[in-house]
Amino acid sequence: MKINIEISDQRIEDLIETAFESVGYWASFDPGKSEWASIKKIDELKKGASAKVYDCETDELLGEWNYKNLKRGMKLFANGRTEKGVEISRVQFTEFLRGDEDIVTGDIFLQLAVLGDIVYG
Repeated sequence: MKINIEISDQRIEDLIETAFESVGYWASFDPGKSEWASIKKIDELKKGASAKVYDCETDELLGEWNYKNLKRGMKLFANGRTEKGVEISRVQFTEFLRGDEDIVTGDIFLQLAVLGDIVYG
C-alpha cells in the first residue's frame, strides 16, 4: 500500500539544520558559489544552491548536497530502505514526523541524501 504524506518545508528545514549539526565526524561541505545559509533553505536549493560533500578525514568527494538529493534522501528515509534496497530502521523517520528528531535522525537523513546509504556511524 502506498501512502502519501505532506511535510512542510519548515519541518524539512528543521531536519536539515539538525543534520548539519550532526555530520562533522564524517562530512565537510564546500558550498562553492552558494551562500552557506542558502544550502539549508528549500527555496534556495530549488533555485540551484548546492554544496560538494567531502569525507572530513580523507577529503575524498562523497557527493553533492542539492535539491535532487534532498528529495532522494527524504524518499529513502520515509521508505526505510537504502538505495541498494537494504532495510533500515524507521524509528528516526517516526521521530522526525513527531517533531522529535535528534542528531542521529539528521545524520541518517543526510547520509541517505548524499550517499544513498548509511556508511558512517
